[in-house]
Order: sequence, then structure tokens, then C-alpha cells
Amino acid sequence: MKRIVAAIALLLGASLASTVTVGASPAPSAQFSISLQHPGVAESISCSSPIACVTVGEVVGAHGEAPTALRWNPAGAVSFAGAAPKSPYGAQMVSISCTGPLSCVAVGSIQTKFGNAEPRVDVLTPTGWITTVLTPSHRGADNLLSGVSCPSTTQCFAVGSVATGNISQHTHSVVDAITIGPKNKVTVSAMVHPTPGTVDSFNAISCASASSCVAVGTTFGGAGHTWAPLVETMTGTTWAVTPVAGLTGGYLLGVSCATTTSCAAVGSTNGLTVSATRPLVATTTTGTWSGQVIASPGSSLIGVSCVAPLLCRGVGSTSAGTSTTALALSNRTGRWLPITFADPRRALDYGQWSAIACPLKNQCHLVGTTALNGVPSIMAATPKGPAITRLSATSGPIGGGQTITIHGLNFTKKMVVQFGTARARVLRVRNASTATVVTPVQSVTVVGTSVLVTATTGAGTSPDIAAAHFTFA
Repeated sequence: MKRIVAAIALLLGASLASTVTVGASPAPSAQFSISLQHPGVAESISCSSPIACVTVGEVVGAHGEAPTALRWNPAGAVSFAGAAPKSPYGAQMVSISCTGPLSCVAVGSIQTKFGNAEPRVDVLTPTGWITTVLTPSHRGADNLLSGVSCPSTTQCFAVGSVATGNISQHTHSVVDAITIGPKNKVTVSAMVHPTPGTVDSFNAISCASASSCVAVGTTFGGAGHTWAPLVETMTGTTWAVTPVAGLTGGYLLGVSCATTTSCAAVGSTNGLTVSATRPLVATTTTGTWSGQVIASPGSSLIGVSCVAPLLCRGVGSTSAGTSTTALALSNRTGRWLPITFADPRRALDYGQWSAIACPLKNQCHLVGTTALNGVPSIMAATPKGPAITRLSATSGPIGGGQTITIHGLNFTKKMVVQFGTARARVLRVRNASTATVVTPVQSVTVVGTSVLVTATTGAGTSPDIAAAHFTFA
């Protein structure tokens, strides 16, 4: 379902939607570096750190689809990460979850010579991809894995759908527990679905821990015999359907959990045409879910990333003309606010963002697909704003004068570095990810307390993270 909605939006020439910094309206513009160098379709992205992300998708050719993967280097650029084994009849990877730079699990499907699809699990290792094709219990129709989340390096959970017949009325959602064993051997066991016999499918999953996951999708039926949003939560090993107040018809296509009790899901309403759809948002901070329909005609949200409770960014597409628009959930206003790109490009039109990953509060990586001259092309957006990821020393004398190295990304030669409110002297910016500074003199009031170290450039200020704090003795 996630890929179907994405394909419709792309074919109809929908513009892109993305998200950036949240705050009170009017929201500021986002500053991204946009790359349009790779043929293919982008499906999903996962970041194990601000400088280690992998995105997966597929290249569409004369002989069907072939899976492909890209990864970021420390400067934020995109490089080829190799492809998982393909099938002569077509294959794809649609979701990925990473716990390390070279430790990722992707899921998707592989086409067989019988015309049906079987689910697949791909493991990224330092030496390449390892593919495991699962044999479902029912043949004759598509059996897919559409979402995956890995709470640890050895444990993942994947969701999708299995068809017991050739029509959608025989489609049921599934949850698979994936174990990564020695030598990256994959073991998969199906988990019990809480409502057997219903017509539904899962599109995405997010696990805040090995015993706390949320899966979202859609279910068919009810009094109006329409598709309705579906949320199921796992506590321990038990899955249960969770009602969402305020939502009736529609689809949930993406979900992200910042904690075991704080999650956000996104999707779209039912609509016979793209212009009739509206974005859906469902959130929880206490275990009780509530939803809302956003007044943005012709728009759909596909992916979401949450870095803290009620601090989430969703991405998708809108068909309102050719303008590039954005939707962001503000933790101060509690509503989605439109945000535009600071450096819009014509190439953003006739495409969409399909996924977003925010390893830090103001550092989000986006991937999507745009139609350039009628050919699908993978598009990636990386933030121009700076981020500090590590300090060579985390404490020093209150009198200052200590030389330390700061590591991060998007550094510039004219950047300003501060320790709390005191400005440091920048000795040298070696490259975009390394700089040497001299700590400033501090007031006696900060003795024994931790101050935030920030780097500020014309593209913004680095976010507050634990690794960017310094204590004066």
C-alpha cells in the first residue's frame, strides 16, 4: 500500500513535501543540499548516527526491478553502497533499519517465475549483502514485507501482508520476528496476529525496545465497507489492536516512536483522486492514540521521524500546483505547520519525499524520487546546518586556554563556536567535519556545571546533544 500511494503521486506529478525545524508560525525555511545523481526509486532511509545513513530502493529497468542501496559519507554526500542479490523476474527493498554504519536489515519482496511475490530479508554486512527469501504458507498472490525496525543488532521485527487468494479480501497483515545470529544467519519466526480473519495489511513498524513496538497500516470493512487506519501495539510478546480517536477512513503509511510511550503515525484519507486526499496524523504520549486530518488538499504523508515526544517530522507529497511545500509537527503549537525550502530547485517538482530520518533534532536526511525527463531518479536532501558529534575532551579549566578538537559535520571556516555563552577561538577548520578550538574563560558561576558547545554557520546552529557538553572545573 505504501508503494502504491507513492507511485500514484509520482505519476500525477505531485510536488514534494518535507519537514525541518519545528516552531511557532511562521516557520523558518529549511536549508538542504539536494542531490539528483542516482537513477532509481527511493523507498526508505535509516541513520545509525548523524553521519551514517543508508537508503534503499530499486532501479527500474527493461527486465523489472533490481534492488539498490546508497549511503552517506561524513560530509553528507551520497555514495553507492552496492545492491542486494536480484531476481531475473524483479526484486525490491522497501524498508531498512540500521544499528550501525554497516549493520542494517532491509525487507521487501522478490518476484518468482510463477508471477507472485515472496518476502525477502536483506542483511548489510562489511562484506556485502546477505539475502534470505522466505517461503510463505500461501501462494498464488503477493506476499510482502513492507516495514522493518531493529531495536538491537541481533533482533528485528518486520511487518507486511500475506494473501490467501488473488483478491484483496483475502489479504491479512503479518508480523515476523527476525533474529540475526552468528555469521549473520537470519532466522525468521511468524508472530500471532491479534485479529485473525480480518482484511488488513501493515505498512510500517517502529520499535522503541525489543518488547515495545507499534505497527500501522489499514483495515477493510466496517459499516461503510471502506479502508480505515490500523494501529497495533506490542507489549512484551502480545499484540493488540489500538483504537485511534478522531480517524475513520484512510491509510497509515509510516510510524516512528521516540520512546516506548511516544509515537506518531502518518498517512492519508481515502480519495478517488489525489486532489481529494488529506494527510492523516495519529499521535500518542500516554498509550491512548488520537488522530487528526490536516487541512491540506491533495496531500499525503508517507514517512515520519520522531526525535523526542511531540517532536516529529513527516514527509510526502502534495498536488497543489507546482510549489514545494512542507508539513511539520510543532511541539509548541501541537499542529502541523507549512515550511518551505530555502533553496528550492525545479527538480523538486514532479516527485515526492518517501522517507525521512532525523538522528538529531535539527539534522534530518530525506530521500525521495523525482521524474527527470520521464525517468525516475533518486533524490537525497542532507542538512546544510552544522552538528557537533564528539569533543576530544569533555572537561577543562575555568580559565580556558585548552585546545580541543570538535568533530561533526557541515563546519565552515567562518563558523562561530561557543561554550555556553562564551565564544571560543577557532584555531583551524581542517575540513567539514573537524575543527580545533581554544576554550574560553568562563565565569565562576559555571564551575562544576555542564555547558553546551555550539557551532553556528550561515545555515544554522548545532543542536543540543549529550556529546556536545563540556564541564569547567
